[in-house]
Amino acid sequence: MTTMVQTTTTTAPVTTTAATLEPCPDMPLSTAYGCDPCLPGYYCYEGNCVKALDCPCVLPDGSIHRPMQFWNDDATCQTCTCLGGGASGVTCMNQQCPITP
Repeated sequence: MTTMVQTTTTTAPVTTTAATLEPCPDMPLSTAYGCDPCLPGYYCYEGNCVKALDCPCVLPDGSIHRPMQFWNDDATCQTCTCLGGGASGVTCMNQQCPITP
């Protein structure tokens, strides 16, 4: 006599958070190269997954500044700083013109 036993295997659904290959805020997609997909909250920049605050600042004229980089804007008589995270990460202070370094 042969006895057959039927077994049922169930698995719990696996929840994953999708990794992405997204460029830093305000940066072109072409800068998102050389990364494995980045975890949520990270952006691909020059081959590394970085947090938004480690992303460069992109100004409306297309110029790019690294986080914590200072520059003088002679046209507006301001000294500006990139705090990271795209165009919204730029802060500027009015200065007396002409600006002397």
